[in-house]
Amino acid sequence: MTKLESASNICAIIACAAALYLVIDIKFQHHARTSASQAVSPVVGKRVDLVGANWSNHSLNVVIAMTTTCSFCADSLPFYQRLSQAVIDGGPGISLLVVSPEPTEVMSSFLKTNKVKISNVLQASFPSIGVIGTPTVIALDSGGTVKRVFRGLLDNSRQDEVLSLVKAEAIAKER
Repeated sequence: MTKLESASNICAIIACAAALYLVIDIKFQHHARTSASQAVSPVVGKRVDLVGANWSNHSLNVVIAMTTTCSFCADSLPFYQRLSQAVIDGGPGISLLVVSPEPTEVMSSFLKTNKVKISNVLQASFPSIGVIGTPTVIALDSGGTVKRVFRGLLDNSRQDEVLSLVKAEAIAKER
């Protein structure tokens, strides 16, 4: 075999390897896009079923989906402190729950250490309630129907929206 034939064969092998890489890469990118677009997320107007939650005891149920290892959740702790105080000030018709895949004891201790007062901590997988990322704040009515969903690290205006929901519910209860 001549040097030209060897070089030609090597180029053909490299070209085939590159083409195979592109085909595989495109296939995985398509799969990732398809999976993300098919992911379920809490939808306004749909009911959330969560073992251990009794939505009917409260006219407004605010659920925070979080973990102790989520950096955005940790960054949100000052907001969760304000939110928990707003829920306490709002009276008994409003509940604040945390849902986490972590054991309830671990999350309860984490919240207590960080001075976040919660009505209840429930252990559940995020997909079981339609959550695809943390933190997520979900407002539900007494039937467990989603009223609002707030995803990710909330800026001040989005935090104010959540707090306004709680305050509006407290005012509505007083009437």
